[in-house]
Amino acid sequence: QLQYWKTQLSGIPDYIPLPTDRPYPEMPSYQGGFYEFYLSKEVLQNLKKISQKRSCSLYMTLLSVFSILLYRYSKLQDIVIGSPVANRTGQHFENLIGLFLNTVALRLTLSDTLSFDSLLEQTKEVVLSAYKNQNIPFEQLIEILSLKRDLQRNPIFNVWFAHHNNEGDTQLNMEGLTTQYISPKRITSKFDLTLETQERSGGLHLSFEYSTDMFEEKTIQKTAQKIIKIFINVGKNPHNTIGA
Repeated sequence: QLQYWKTQLSGIPDYIPLPTDRPYPEMPSYQGGFYEFYLSKEVLQNLKKISQKRSCSLYMTLLSVFSILLYRYSKLQDIVIGSPVANRTGQHFENLIGLFLNTVALRLTLSDTLSFDSLLEQTKEVVLSAYKNQNIPFEQLIEILSLKRDLQRNPIFNVWFAHHNNEGDTQLNMEGLTTQYISPKRITSKFDLTLETQERSGGLHLSFEYSTDMFEEKTIQKTAQKIIKIFINVGKNPHNTIGA
């Protein structure tokens, strides 16, 4: 597994350059903003159909769309995105209580002439390979790769993607109690830009967590509009090239 990651992450770019409102701070404050938006049930169903037809998970399809957004913003063909994995790889973990979460770096290669179908196939291969090699602690991986460390940026990647595959608006039923889900207020950002997604009864709930050192909320609102358009176009025309 160590050899896999050494090969997979060899020669990666320092970071994904994003179109920020302000230059990268010399010392990040990690203060963050949080912006929520939604995809309709119809668009979500189109994305699910694409996933099923190509034997992919919805996570893979959503990740592919996020990578297109990052590619169009940065014009960088070599995209590295961080993502969490449950890290419960055997039956002996099933009855254990505790957090086994680990981080994997997903590296994708994009170009204007690449079709979404081809990108999705690539994403599927990259994700499955990462899952097979998820046992190396991320902290150990950073040490082994001997990467140049910079207090300004996170090592390996500066963007994050997470899909929560549990129903976000599922009601918790407890005898004698009435429960209500309250979304926590976020005032920090661990990365330059994070996209989180979650299925809900009305469609797909999405949120951007972003560094307020670098972005204004109006910029993130425009970013949300851009990725919604990509979701809609991909759902209708998955054979089109991603540069279209």
